[in-house]
Amino acid sequence: LIVLGGDIVGSNYKLGGAVYDPEADAWTEMSPGSTDIVADAGIGPEPEAVWMGDKLFVGVEKASSEIEDSSFLSYTYDPVTNAWTGLPELVIPDELTPSYDSDIDIIWTGSEVIVGWIVSGPDPMLNGWVGYAYDPVSGSWSPLPEEGGPSFDSINEGDDFNLFWTGS
Repeated sequence: LIVLGGDIVGSNYKLGGAVYDPEADAWTEMSPGSTDIVADAGIGPEPEAVWMGDKLFVGVEKASSEIEDSSFLSYTYDPVTNAWTGLPELVIPDELTPSYDSDIDIIWTGSEVIVGWIVSGPDPMLNGWVGYAYDPVSGSWSPLPEEGGPSFDSINEGDDFNLFWTGS
């Protein structure tokens, strides 16, 4: 069992938590995670995580208030070595920046991590769901096709989505 959270350190957010070993009936504190994540107005971001079979994948949108494009930062945590590894940053173009009310959701397919969010902006033609795949073997991100994907008129309070892997 992994309990993931974080602490605000200055203007940054530090990933942390603890791992429970049921055989030993004991907790081990996670080593400190990255502090590259910017806390916005003293409020930490909401990291999303998914178990990859042997490591925890953790992703979070980096605060984008002072940069043109936003970024999605991601890390893996290995509970055996109690170590974090930073992964390549996913730069998100302005027109694909997640809507203010949209969560970023992730899922593990058995070979890739899929990350997605809802885009809603002044141009309704761009509204919809955007996804990227992270391949841990090549260490690279690639966009999922947008054509034929789900579309949304806008994202409002209560609008949300979930990701489910069907096995193929």
